[in-house]
Amino acid sequence: MRQNWDKKNLNNISLVVQIEFGETSVIIPGDIDSSVERLVFKNRPVPKNMLLISAHHGSAGSNSKFLLDWLQPNHLVFSCGNDNWFGLPAEKVLAECRRRNISIHRTDMHGAIMAVSNGLAWKIKHYLK
Repeated sequence: MRQNWDKKNLNNISLVVQIEFGETSVIIPGDIDSSVERLVFKNRPVPKNMLLISAHHGSAGSNSKFLLDWLQPNHLVFSCGNDNWFGLPAEKVLAECRRRNISIHRTDMHGAIMAVSNGLAWKIKHYLK
């Protein structure tokens, strides 16, 4: 991957973490954009019962249609501030999630979010209603 980095966007060298437990998995893609999403995920098997932490806080330059189609997450968590000046998560990304019936969890609306897996499914708890 290093040879594909344009040496301009530091977000694109974010650590990407995938954790699997039984039939569940979580992916934490850091702040990568759509160009790196394709490089990282295009040749990987599709995990089951996926919880995805939104890339780059829900920016429109990340969270591509490719990523959502390939990973088919059941849940998508957006870590973003209330009324942030970046307008995150982007409405375009939220619309794509709704179109795919992905369960949306947002720290700006739900507060802290706890996700627990029993190896078969995710249980998501919001600390604000």
